[in-house]
Amino acid sequence: MEKKVTEQLEALGYSQAWLDFGFLSLDKLEQQYYEVNNSDDDNPEHYRYAVLVSLLDKELSDEDLCKLLKLIESDPDPSMAGSFAALLLRKAGSTDTRFKQIASVLSKFGKWTEKVINMEIQKRK
Repeated sequence: MEKKVTEQLEALGYSQAWLDFGFLSLDKLEQQYYEVNNSDDDNPEHYRYAVLVSLLDKELSDEDLCKLLKLIESDPDPSMAGSFAALLLRKAGSTDTRFKQIASVLSKFGKWTEKVINMEIQKRK
């Protein structure tokens, strides 16, 4: 089974950390692996993004936020990761500490992020 899981993780661009951190279940991985191989959408980043967005439906602990930011920073698709980091800043940047943590990661995805961060700073005033 380990080889099967590794194959599924690699096909969808996930690292083992997604499972280790509890952000991805084996059932969800198997479902997405089936979908990416049997649907018109063969873009693995779309499946990772869907899992990330689903995490926003619950309150993230400080520890989970740190783990999530590590996953975002190491994602193989910087465009998708940056887009999610921007969404995360708007949705989960409630405290000054969280805002700074997320903005720090977001800023690593390019110059375009400056505008997003500055807009969110203005909203916070």
